Amino acid sequence: MAVFVCFRSRIGIVMNFPEECIRGAREDQIYLENDNYIAGSNLFYFNKLDDPDSSGWKGNSINWKDDENAIEFTLNQEKNGKKQFNAGAAIVPHTQLKKINRMPLVKGRLQFERDKLDDNPYHGNLLLGSNVTPRTMKVIAACIAAEVTEIVLQNN
Repeated sequence: MAVFVCFRSRIGIVMNFPEECIRGAREDQIYLENDNYIAGSNLFYFNKLDDPDSSGWKGNSINWKDDENAIEFTLNQEKNGKKQFNAGAAIVPHTQLKKINRMPLVKGRLQFERDKLDDNPYHGNLLLGSNVTPRTMKVIAACIAAEVTEIVLQNN
């Protein structure tokens, strides 16, 4: 576990995070290239740029890899009676998210949090500041995709 200060609200909250987070993926977000599976940058797009929450951040759901069950839990999540992530999941070390956040382009506008839900104890969010343009969001998404260390394919 690592300690990180989350500034989603204006109050810094110290949270403990596992070493990695998991982002579930649909078929159009993971592809095969030269015998390797690659996460597309669209896996990390923040699709609601014009709809920030009350604190001014836009969120993308992730799961935190608290234990080895987190991956299986993510792959088995359902929506409308079907597996939500029909391609699999991508694993990103949270240290890489912190590195991206320090880049001059980003300058603190990428954060992450833990946000446990009643039906998902692993849940959290990647957070993007409200002043990020769609063009910059796509660059940040590509940076995150480039830091994926593992692709876990769905067992259909």
